[in-house]
Amino acid sequence: MIDPTIIRPEIPLDDFFAVFLSSALVILLGLGYVGLYTLVRISKLKSFYMPFAYVFWGAQTYCLYCLGGLL
Repeated sequence: MIDPTIIRPEIPLDDFFAVFLSSALVILLGLGYVGLYTLVRISKLKSFYMPFAYVFWGAQTYCLYCLGGLL
């Protein structure tokens, strides 16, 4: 009988650095997006910087996509 715990595959050692880097970039790029977006919305920065916030968001989405492919 199968143990009722969750069975999940291990991260391959060859991909460990790529997984670590992708997950760290997801966090850092998300922080950049939220920071720029918030500063523009509360008028601390000009609206000129809003496209840069969306560049951070797009890069975060791509890193999350890559992370999903690695796992």
